[in-house]
Amino acid sequence: MIDDLMKYFEEYPQDIVIKTLFEMNKYFDKDLKKHFKDLKAKTGKTLDSFQRKMLRNYYYYKNKEILKELNIKDFPHMIYTKENLNEIVASTIERINTLNSEKIINSIKTRIKEYNKYFEEKSKCSKWLNKYSKYDSPSLILFNINQDLINAYGINYESNIYSIINKMYERLNNYRYVAIIIKEDLYYNQENITWDLLSNLAIYMENFINFEKKFNPFKKNKKIEEMVTFLNNNNSIRSGNYEEIASDFYSTISTGFVFSDLLISDNEKIKILIMRKIELDETPILCPSCMKPISRGNSYPLMFQRSWECQNPFCPERSKSGRGKRFDEYGVYRYFKLVENNRNNKITKRMYKDWHRDIFKSSLDYYSMLILYYSWNKEKVEIINDHYIKDFKSRKIEEINYSAIEVKDNIKLQDLKIYKLFNSVLRLYKKVNKNNKTNIEPNDVLIFNDNSTIGIEKNNNIEIGYAITSPPYYNAREYSQWPTFILYLIDMMLNAKSIYNNSIEKDFTYLYNVGDIVDCDNIYVSSNMSKRRIMLGFYSVLIFKIVGFKFVSDIIWDKGEVESKRNSSVNLFSGYLKYVNCYEHVLVFKKEKAIDSYSKVCKIKPVYKINSKGENILGHTAPYPEELVGLIKPFIQDDQKYILDPFLGSGTTGLWCKKNNYNFIGYELDQAYYLLSKSRIDKIGNNEF
Repeated sequence: MIDDLMKYFEEYPQDIVIKTLFEMNKYFDKDLKKHFKDLKAKTGKTLDSFQRKMLRNYYYYKNKEILKELNIKDFPHMIYTKENLNEIVASTIERINTLNSEKIINSIKTRIKEYNKYFEEKSKCSKWLNKYSKYDSPSLILFNINQDLINAYGINYESNIYSIINKMYERLNNYRYVAIIIKEDLYYNQENITWDLLSNLAIYMENFINFEKKFNPFKKNKKIEEMVTFLNNNNSIRSGNYEEIASDFYSTISTGFVFSDLLISDNEKIKILIMRKIELDETPILCPSCMKPISRGNSYPLMFQRSWECQNPFCPERSKSGRGKRFDEYGVYRYFKLVENNRNNKITKRMYKDWHRDIFKSSLDYYSMLILYYSWNKEKVEIINDHYIKDFKSRKIEEINYSAIEVKDNIKLQDLKIYKLFNSVLRLYKKVNKNNKTNIEPNDVLIFNDNSTIGIEKNNNIEIGYAITSPPYYNAREYSQWPTFILYLIDMMLNAKSIYNNSIEKDFTYLYNVGDIVDCDNIYVSSNMSKRRIMLGFYSVLIFKIVGFKFVSDIIWDKGEVESKRNSSVNLFSGYLKYVNCYEHVLVFKKEKAIDSYSKVCKIKPVYKINSKGENILGHTAPYPEELVGLIKPFIQDDQKYILDPFLGSGTTGLWCKKNNYNFIGYELDQAYYLLSKSRIDKIGNNEF
């Protein structure tokens, strides 16, 4: 069989052809991962992506110069059996016979020629970086918002800050980052505006640009039809011109920055909102492997972030089936910065340890971390409204005074399309017939197997004084699926409206526990390109405020050291590290403004629902701890009023209320979870509902 294959590659040594086939097919890559782990266990050496790529080359081709370069004394190399050889040869011949034979043969020949030119990677690195490095514009902007700025702008503080955000977007290099830093509580007219302002800024930054050009993946008519169908099937709104509402929202694509992270200090005073600019750029770039400008658009790893596929038939990194190398500008730039191996881009293990979570010690130097994590040597970093050392790790640090930035006073959050959409839907909210009178007794616990948006309206004679819940997270579980994130928010908004209408007017407090998630928002495109970190917390704030609630504060639920693959990078270099998400929001809403903010960081262990046998001992996929329910206690002024949980789940809120002698009313739509919650509460007291 090998003779049948070698007729295509007669000019090359058979041994090299065989090694190339194994390498192109990644045949032993699973074994290679184990060897990497063994190397780390034996020597303590952690390899970055470039070093792993070099060592992989040694494994398949046994180029000893690579071991010298990496200062590694010994490492395994590929050993194959006759069965392995027959399998790889048969697979290759089949592809040659069934696919584009010329393309596949050329790909293999190019790989054979290039296998021993591995050290050219660094020379390609310099050429590529020299062409695409952008040092005139900032690659990172750090914007400090303090009390002096609020005082200086007065009543127009919010719209003026929006103007600065617009300017930052114009100046910033594409695919790069802005950090909004608030390191003290902010006040206006003696009211704490810290969390309210931060949530508004985050929503504005993701939605302030109306993209009007054609974007092929966006199927406008299909998305309009999807929203119209959803609204038409929603029992909580009246008939209306759904087509007009949906068409207005989808007339353009709302875009801007993309949420990356929100860091919180352990004393809750410092907040760092990190957003990334992703602007559509269809300009082709050089293939990082062959350095040829022969490419075509491939896909979008993120919406508006273009990737490319090399079309050069002689590119050394064509796949086993003849496909070209796929790449995007930011990914290649980041990788070549790693290959460059500049010491000013290296992150110490100490810094990595200090910043592995998104809750950090307030004593840490966050400016150094932000500059090192989000920029590279030679690049420009702008600091607005604060001071920092002029020379840090070969970055060019420029300070800008906010008073020197031209601002406008007429920018409003209410002008965003997303805000207008929610307002239009809310105007169609309908009340149901209030004909259900529920018998009430002291220390009562009432549970209903019903949709709470409608059920709360029906049981209007129950005086709801407080509410606490953890709602279904968008598309996070089998019981919480929506076509798009926008439609999920509409459902949650209508639920909040029902609670607003049927709770007591004064001193009503609502604690709403949500965590930011990573998922496809499906708003404009229904594919993985819409997968991103979604600000479930701040978008929840938006819909609650549109309903009429006042956003008082954000209690941060610190869940401790949580398992996550989010920060699993072995590359301790700029641009590669992310923080492990270890907290959720407990948003505090009231019907009337409150002077106190109640903001703090609470350490509460999450519920461990899986036992040693891998069994779910609680029967619910996302229970929360009773200690979290206890956060409502300081807000309770009248213990005869009912505490509401509109999304009861496994019944934890009702359980806590029963144990602590509070009246409770809960709703659970899913019958299985309704029965589960009822069973758990009945163990404390025998009630029939």
